[in-house]
Amino acid sequence: MKRTVTPEALKLTGERMQQGGETRWPKCDEYQIRGREIIARYSPPWILALDSPPWTGEEELHWRSYDPLKETPDLFLKLARLHQEPNFERAALTFSHTYGVLGGSSKMGSSPKRYRPYRDSIPNFREEAKWAWTILKMYEAVLARDWMAAKSLLIADEDFGGEEEDYPYDDSPETYLLLALHKAALRVGHTVGQLCRPTLRFTGSSQLTDVDPASIESAWRFESLLGVAYLQMYWLMTSGGNITRCEYCGQVLSLAKTQPDGRKRRRDRRFCDDACRQGHHRSKKQD
Repeated sequence: MKRTVTPEALKLTGERMQQGGETRWPKCDEYQIRGREIIARYSPPWILALDSPPWTGEEELHWRSYDPLKETPDLFLKLARLHQEPNFERAALTFSHTYGVLGGSSKMGSSPKRYRPYRDSIPNFREEAKWAWTILKMYEAVLARDWMAAKSLLIADEDFGGEEEDYPYDDSPETYLLLALHKAALRVGHTVGQLCRPTLRFTGSSQLTDVDPASIESAWRFESLLGVAYLQMYWLMTSGGNITRCEYCGQVLSLAKTQPDGRKRRRDRRFCDDACRQGHHRSKKQD
């Protein structure tokens, strides 16, 4: 049965991993294509940037900040889907209008670009969409135990040697699944290390009279919108025993508590609901 990463899966793991509070990313309400770049129509009012559009005085009206970790928990999927858009430039521009530009690169060995919500290159968008798609498909191939899909993705990957006849690894299903999983995990881990970092945050009152060590909580900071997308995938890949899949339809199921003070779901949960349980039993009888 086909196994795919769904928006619900990313939402579930994001809710479980976030410890509260907000993290913000700024975006302009309009971007435009200039040459090989996507550029905000209005300069960010809080940044004096030599490479941004000239200051006009109305910039503040056209910028807002939002919490992408909470408002767009499936950002990694949305980025990956850009790779297969027939009109990539138009799709990347629409993505920017909705979520902002990526503001960073996952390229190995590259230094993170800090705080550039006002412009990004189309080649960078294209490369990042391709990488997100490749990582997603490798991970889904592993979930589905589809070693042939994993092999095809690895052969197509420039870092792994190109043509099939020159492929340098043992020709076995487990080898391809293991390499695909390692490849996806390495890229996600590297990018999160470049563009995100753990931090501490205070909750509740900030008054000195209310000092309480229990008000300290863990949180994440990110240097770019690309970091947000990869952090979502990082959480999904490290979700471990708190995520499973319905044995009938393949939908992601959460084993985490329904509420912070609620009872934890059963660890042996196998199906979404009674309909999937019955469908599974019917399919077994037909076999």
